[in-house]
Amino acid sequence: MFRRLGILAARMPLPLLAVWLILAVAVTALAPKLGDVVNSSQATYLPKYANSQQAQSMLKQAFPHSYAQSTAVVVLTGPKPARDQAMIDYSHFAARQLAPAPFTVASASLTPQLAGALDSRDGQATLIDLGWRQQDSSAAPADSLKNLRSYIAAHPYPGVSAQVTGDVAINADYQTQINKSTAITSIATVILVLLILLAVFRSVALLIVPAATIGAAILISMGVVAFLGKHWLTVSSNTPIFLVVLLAGAGTDYCLFLSSRFKEELVAGRSPAEAIEETMAHVGEAIASSAAAVIVGLGGMAFANFGLFNTTGPAVAVGVAITLLAALTMTPAILRLLGTRAFWPARIESTRPSTFWKAVGLRVTARPLAAAIAVVVVLLPLNLAVLKTGQNFNFLGDLSPSVEAHGGFNTVEAHYGAGNALPGSLVIRANQSLRTTDGLRRLDALDAKLAALPGIRSVQGPTRPAGKPIAFAAFSTNSQARAALARDLSADGMVAQYTLTTSADPYGAQAQDTMRAVRTTAERAFPQAVVHTGGASVNVTDIHDVINSDLIRIALFVLGGIFVVLALLLRAIVAPFYLLITVLLSLGATVGATTLVFQGLGGQDGLVFWVPFLILTMLIGLATDYNILLISRVREETARDGDYRASVARAVEKTGGIITTCGLVLAGSFGTLMLGSVTGIRELGFAVAFGVILDTAILRTVLIPALVVLVGEWSWFPGHIAPRAVPTTAEASAA
Repeated sequence: MFRRLGILAARMPLPLLAVWLILAVAVTALAPKLGDVVNSSQATYLPKYANSQQAQSMLKQAFPHSYAQSTAVVVLTGPKPARDQAMIDYSHFAARQLAPAPFTVASASLTPQLAGALDSRDGQATLIDLGWRQQDSSAAPADSLKNLRSYIAAHPYPGVSAQVTGDVAINADYQTQINKSTAITSIATVILVLLILLAVFRSVALLIVPAATIGAAILISMGVVAFLGKHWLTVSSNTPIFLVVLLAGAGTDYCLFLSSRFKEELVAGRSPAEAIEETMAHVGEAIASSAAAVIVGLGGMAFANFGLFNTTGPAVAVGVAITLLAALTMTPAILRLLGTRAFWPARIESTRPSTFWKAVGLRVTARPLAAAIAVVVVLLPLNLAVLKTGQNFNFLGDLSPSVEAHGGFNTVEAHYGAGNALPGSLVIRANQSLRTTDGLRRLDALDAKLAALPGIRSVQGPTRPAGKPIAFAAFSTNSQARAALARDLSADGMVAQYTLTTSADPYGAQAQDTMRAVRTTAERAFPQAVVHTGGASVNVTDIHDVINSDLIRIALFVLGGIFVVLALLLRAIVAPFYLLITVLLSLGATVGATTLVFQGLGGQDGLVFWVPFLILTMLIGLATDYNILLISRVREETARDGDYRASVARAVEKTGGIITTCGLVLAGSFGTLMLGSVTGIRELGFAVAFGVILDTAILRTVLIPALVVLVGEWSWFPGHIAPRAVPTTAEASAA
């Protein structure tokens, strides 16, 4: 199959390039922009069965004309006279002129009965609450937010600070920071990759190969993923940046494998057409298997219940598949056209054997047990550090305090308590109408119990819409009481809602415990009713439960899938087993090192909650890449020479340079993520860069060759290596 692809590229290079050019232009022109279809809302990543999602569904059904799916808060501080003027101006603009229009705007001027809840107790701040029927990640709230911020900036008041926060603002600012990080990372990645290639191959012309291949792959991948995101998939806001760094790193690796073997075939005296055919015949299977391992790792995330994972993984896997196709067709076509000019101004000549990698191979294979023990001893402390790894569910913690949504949240926290910016909700669906004297009495009693719970700052419910009791007993004759009840009690009287603010950080453990107590209290008060809770604190609890249930299931799926890929490539079951053990050792060390850097040295409470999961799924596949190239070369060398130990040493010598170079490219690509402003992105960038360097510098160089020698020819059980009969699956020469 791969030789046929080589023949196709050798005979029809121009038509192949024309196809890729047409695809890139067509997809770019017709597909939507990826940034327009991404989603950064944590709540929308939760499955429908989650507690918070059930609460949201009940509220939408019971209060179709008043339920706000997304909210924002304008917090004003400064001298009271000017602050009041700003509050009147901004709230009237939001209610009457803001487009797209929110369907609820609450302020002391528009809703005087809520003034007590909107003005801070210290008298230093005032709130304006806005609500939209659309989700916080949709276009209408985001556009409203942008226009509101523009109006506020154009109409300042002396001494008044106005900041917009809340879920709409947090998601919008998060997306802005992701876009900035993507732009910085993209530029840094391109520069770094080109510099590494120039330093290794000393060829200006060769830069065309990865630039064209990766450029086309990224353009087409982003277009295809955007199209899928518009019609079928929910695409996470992290997807664009992951596409850039992963496709740039992996794509460059594939180009390096091909270019290195192509050069070797030219040195052997073959014509460019013959050289590209032989290159594809020998390297194609290794590249395809390497990409398959990455695709399995990412694709396995499709089976996660948490939306951030089941959307990011498949989307990036699509990009890797497209990059693989480009590497197997477009790259050979470019090399065929360039021929010997591909390495200009360097000359086409044999690369001198590497004395360093030869020495490493000989020493490791001479004392394999000592080498293996030494690596395990070095990595064991890092693996034990995993026991200290925490998870940080504070979505705001991903953003710098200088970002407006984060700064506004801190202001609300200082004057009202953190819960005011992101309130919680309680929903009760009874089996009969509560719009009776007894039903309202029970609801009011629950209100009082909730307000008395530790950690609750305020409660607004059917009988206390502003936090104080109304004359609910006279609702049948009191129009004001009926109007107040309508806000938090459904038309049929069967669904009641409460809005609660906590005194603690809504993303923290204390607020989560408080909301659990809220649900328990409501269930005891209404034992026959269906009770659910919602809001940021409950979202965090749901996310924690869902991703923990995902972790073991997806890990087993990914490991099993990669085991199958290795078993099919190597035609063995023993070698794939211990290769996966080394990957897990590397994974543990990587998470441990990331914990030490960001928790130990950085002082964070834990790693951003989604980072360990993505480290697992990404690094397992990426680390397997280099194992495939090395172990395939071991098979080839053993087939040529029956001296098993010497064959392993030669495999280390001959693959050392190219694998290390590829590792530097991939580590550098992910390392550029540390230039971004989003904490989770920086953590993941460090982790993958560290893991790849660890794998290429220690595991692939020392541990794996040592294990191959220790296990011996049992590595290939139930098969065996027939001298001079095993087809070459991968080849690389020290660059």
